[in-house]
Amino acid sequence: MQEYREFSDRFAAADPTDADGWMEQSYAHNTLGVIAMKRSRYQEASKEFELSLQLKQRVLAQKPNKSGLHSDLANGYSWLAESKLKQGHLEEAMRLYREEERLLQPDHEKDAHAASRLALALMRQGMLYAALGQRTNSLEKLEAAESVQQKLVDIDPTNRQWQARLYAAKGRQFELFEQTGDPREMLQRLQAIIEKMAALSALDPKNSTLAFQSLKFRQAQTPLLQKLGRQNEALQNMESVIQALEAQYAKAKTDSAAVSILADALLARAEIAQRAGVEGPMIDYCNRALDVLHPLLTDTTDYSLLALQVRAKICIGDGKLVANQIRQLDSMGYREARYRQYVSNNLR
Repeated sequence: MQEYREFSDRFAAADPTDADGWMEQSYAHNTLGVIAMKRSRYQEASKEFELSLQLKQRVLAQKPNKSGLHSDLANGYSWLAESKLKQGHLEEAMRLYREEERLLQPDHEKDAHAASRLALALMRQGMLYAALGQRTNSLEKLEAAESVQQKLVDIDPTNRQWQARLYAAKGRQFELFEQTGDPREMLQRLQAIIEKMAALSALDPKNSTLAFQSLKFRQAQTPLLQKLGRQNEALQNMESVIQALEAQYAKAKTDSAAVSILADALLARAEIAQRAGVEGPMIDYCNRALDVLHPLLTDTTDYSLLALQVRAKICIGDGKLVANQIRQLDSMGYREARYRQYVSNNLR
């Protein structure tokens, strides 16, 4: 990769006014940023993405109508936003995601690729707004993502990736927020999403993203079952979800998504035990969550991992040991509703 950057630098140096040379340099920096992201070197990644964007903006100033440039810029903003998010800069990430959306909006009605990327940008904003505690904004973005994705599925009902993203946009609205409508109707709607996700997963059994999303949506059934008074079914559902997540986690123990999804399910199961007044199993589930989280916690700025650590430590009675993490999350602007409610109700 270093050779590619050196080549792009030489190519640009041959004619310092040539926009094509700037684009080659931009692509090299973006690729270096992606590599840094995979190695969890997020500050380094941000620097590379910023350099890449600066070069693309130079090209834009010289060739404002260059084909594909707005799409390239949107991609650069998306990567930079992700790197900022990993460093705990939530508001900065949101600003960058909105810039990505601004660049994609003009073309999404006539360009399916732009529409697909716009739906993802809206989904990311929806999830980030949930982390910031902004329910209304979160649901607005998730519904917008669903609308864009539905139009794509209507165009090509055979595109399984578009179908999966549509069901993900629908399911996230159940997963991220407590439902206030008729629990029976909510459960039926969620079950329909789960069945469609399961059908897609059966066609692509190696797709871990589909598998994890299906399991998260199955977990979201639990509070609805509890509201309907179906306590045994709710408990069995959580046990089944945890068993499946443990199997997935065994294949990818250092994958932050696998870790956070399993830890969240274990803590949800602990809360069920807490409400039942069964302290022993509650502590066991929380200790298991800490075991799963432990390898990824050193120097982490990942807000999802930090929030799970805080909940687990409070659960086992060690809330004072995560005072720094609570302050860190607060400084990030992290205000996720369930996290705040749990801390408020349980921190002594």
